[in-house]
Amino acid sequence: MEDKLGKFLSTQVSVEFEWGQSDCLQFLGLWDRFSTGRERTQYLAGICSTEQEALDYLASAGGELALLTKLFGAKHNGEAQRGDIGLIPTPKGLLGGIYTGRLWVSRFPGRGLSYVKTKADHIWRL
Repeated sequence: MEDKLGKFLSTQVSVEFEWGQSDCLQFLGLWDRFSTGRERTQYLAGICSTEQEALDYLASAGGELALLTKLFGAKHNGEAQRGDIGLIPTPKGLLGGIYTGRLWVSRFPGRGLSYVKTKADHIWRL
């Protein structure tokens, strides 16, 4: 997993945040596709083009937790391991991220790919 995650992240460094195209949810979907070959989030590409549209979609889906549970199944009830995905707390709410083994990485609005030291509120093992 270590080489696979490193290779994936190297392809994402220069990708700018764009709602509905390269946002935190699409980031998780790309990692899922890269690591497992599954296409669980592809239908979500382009469903929004603004932050408000994204928030409206999340609300209609029951929130971040409900949407990720629908996409990725039951949450993992243990410590995060390298390559796991999760919902990480931010000042603006929950954001989807990938655990590197020490830090969570996600695509943040206005910042692109960023690493944060935090504890995920919810974790899924792919």
